[in-house]
Amino acid sequence: MSKKRISSMKASEFGCGAAHQLAITAAKAAWEIEDFSKLTGSRKLCEEVLSCLRGVARIVPIEGMIDCDANPSHCGFAPLPKNQQPPFRSRGIRKWDSEKTSLTCVSLGGRKIKGEEWREFIFKSHVFPATVLDHLYKSEHQHLIPDDWKNVSAVVFGGTIYGGCNGVPIVRGLKWSSDRWQEVLVELNESRIWPEDYWILVEPQEFRN
Repeated sequence: MSKKRISSMKASEFGCGAAHQLAITAAKAAWEIEDFSKLTGSRKLCEEVLSCLRGVARIVPIEGMIDCDANPSHCGFAPLPKNQQPPFRSRGIRKWDSEKTSLTCVSLGGRKIKGEEWREFIFKSHVFPATVLDHLYKSEHQHLIPDDWKNVSAVVFGGTIYGGCNGVPIVRGLKWSSDRWQEVLVELNESRIWPEDYWILVEPQEFRN
């Protein structure tokens, strides 16, 4: 069966309008200037991307490799601007390893604490963003979730803060309920009392980049 040959594009045919539109779309997909530099500097990489675009190859994510700077899912709410996110959240490409994480519960002497106090803790801690939650929550990756997480009410990923209802900031977490993993939304307002057994996933100092 013959296939119509696709004519090669000349570099001069790629005008400013197309380049501008590509830049807009790439920015929405969380591309950085460094990503463009890699693509424009490698003919082989361009050929691999082209093969995917034309349907003769496919991109298969590497299990456990997570881009912490990628856009997380919205879960009904949009993330706050980057300048309003926790400054010490995990960044860059990370290989998921539950042994290099820890769960922290800020009990403050055993008393239950308010959402605002949790927010203060999140902003001074090395917390994981919601992109890590997105990766683990996929059915094909849930085997990567440690079994001992089932023994707490919820594990919160405080590195991504969303704008909730009436401007109240929220964070996302995972909980084991009814024999399956479910997502939970937690408000960070002043009056909200966090359940005593909610834990925040943090990155110990010895494993930070």
